[in-house]
Amino acid sequence: MIDDFFDENYPELKNHFSFPCLHLETLDEYVELFNNANLNTEKIYSKTFSYNVDNSDFIKIFKSGAIKAYSSEENFSILLPQDFYDKLLKFASNYYNERVTINMPRFFAILKQF
Repeated sequence: MIDDFFDENYPELKNHFSFPCLHLETLDEYVELFNNANLNTEKIYSKTFSYNVDNSDFIKIFKSGAIKAYSSEENFSILLPQDFYDKLLKFASNYYNERVTINMPRFFAILKQF
């Protein structure tokens, strides 16, 4: 959805955006991260939570986190247009016509300091 938003509304801004969150893809990447922080991984596993939501619930989820990352001027190397937040929210509100499944992978670990 975000790629479509940039492509349709602000293609010139896409390359100026830097995602602020750390997203690792594998358990090994998390173990390495923890080891580099002097933490021993005693147990680690992943679980994906899936939610099938209507548009109203999707917008609630989007407004609770993602929109903050995608609309914060701190995450861009140039100034944002004044209507950026409102356009993004309107685009997201109209993007899904029916229900959408959101998958949220999470990692859980038991750690001890070395």
